[in-house]
Amino acid sequence: MTSQDPNAPDFQEPKNTLNIAGQDWHPSRTMKVFNGAPIYLGYQSSAFGFTGRSVFQRALYPLKSFLQSMVADNMVSQKAGVLVAKTAQNTSVLSGLMAAAGMIKRELLNQQKMMGY
Repeated sequence: MTSQDPNAPDFQEPKNTLNIAGQDWHPSRTMKVFNGAPIYLGYQSSAFGFTGRSVFQRALYPLKSFLQSMVADNMVSQKAGVLVAKTAQNTSVLSGLMAAAGMIKRELLNQQKMMGY
């Protein structure tokens, strides 16, 4: 954990050696990874305290909108599938077998829509 005292010269700076259970580890035996420079202090439940918030947390909102666009694309493809299933065949008389197949297709699409896929 980095120093959380804003007046300290090493404020949120990584230490040269990693100390685990009272034992210092040489830098060649350890690796410290930071997600970017902290912008501000914020409480993080996973760290059980106030730690620097990463600049990469700003990427969550664009990621959320991207996922929402993927959901919308999925809904459009399902609607296209429903339209294809409901189109009339080119033959003049629709046989009972083709009507049953169309009904099964529509039922599968409705089940898929109800399950949320």
